[in-house]
Amino acid sequence: NREGDAWIVVEGRVFDVTKYIDEHPGGVKALRAFAGKDATKVFRGPQHGTQVDDVIELFLIGDLAK
Repeated sequence: NREGDAWIVVEGRVFDVTKYIDEHPGGVKALRAFAGKDATKVFRGPQHGTQVDDVIELFLIGDLAK
């Protein structure tokens, strides 16, 4: 979570959304608020349709270490 680098966690998986942040339909602030954090709850919110799963997969970098 720093300028030019934004990773989020969704359901224990880590996604580098840095290249997507400017394209996010909810705006930069919406993604930036969860950079470096678990975004599962908001990710599964009513604002996202089922296509969001296909989009996020493009940014998968790995599983969160336990």
